[in-house]
Amino acid sequence: MKFRKSCLLLLLVSLLFTVGCGKKSSSSKPKEVHGWFAEKDGWVRFYTNSKEVYGWGFWAWDDIEENPMKIVETSVKKISGNPDYGYGIVFCLRKISEETEFYRLIINTYGYYLVSKKVNVDEWTHDLVDDDNEWNYTDKLYKGYNVENKIKVEYDSTTKTFKIYFNDKYVTSFEDSTFTGGKFGYYASVGQKEEENFPKTPVNILFKQHQPTKTQTKSSQISTHRFEPLFDSASEKARND
Repeated sequence: MKFRKSCLLLLLVSLLFTVGCGKKSSSSKPKEVHGWFAEKDGWVRFYTNSKEVYGWGFWAWDDIEENPMKIVETSVKKISGNPDYGYGIVFCLRKISEETEFYRLIINTYGYYLVSKKVNVDEWTHDLVDDDNEWNYTDKLYKGYNVENKIKVEYDSTTKTFKIYFNDKYVTSFEDSTFTGGKFGYYASVGQKEEENFPKTPVNILFKQHQPTKTQTKSSQISTHRFEPLFDSASEKARND
């Protein structure tokens, strides 16, 4: 698996983001937009309809750090984009030189979730819950577009156990001692060219941090990587098994 990485500093500015409101553009061809945007009431939007980012994953994090981690809790809502591709949170994130390491918990619009770990440059361990490299289904997630799901991870430093909750209901846990604390943030996946409908239909996802409580984010580090689609989307075959 070959990975491509880059880092950039993105200033999040408070603005009213009007895309997706049903208004027709003055141009017959939708404008391509890509980035993270601060919204009202603490929401952060990931939005892209750029043909330059097919098959990429993106994560953003806040500079606040917890060691050891206690609770990370975030609301997520997918407005549009391929329904199979995951979105969610990163936690226990640490930055080493130009690389980042972290745990990642993503969901999709069909009620599936996946817990992964990234170490070093491009070493991924997928499905830390069952260790079978498959997405897991739960009826605790709300399905579909434009529905809010609350993701919560609680860390027990005594047992080195991470407990996972969806919409305030316990679902499962995993044990791992690679990371015990660090920064936290958001994750968004973009499908391949044949799986998205750019620029007409964007990947449009909303995130809102509940815990840890943080001050107004002034800037975030945005890191991008090329991923293997098998693990960032739950295929139709996987969903029907």
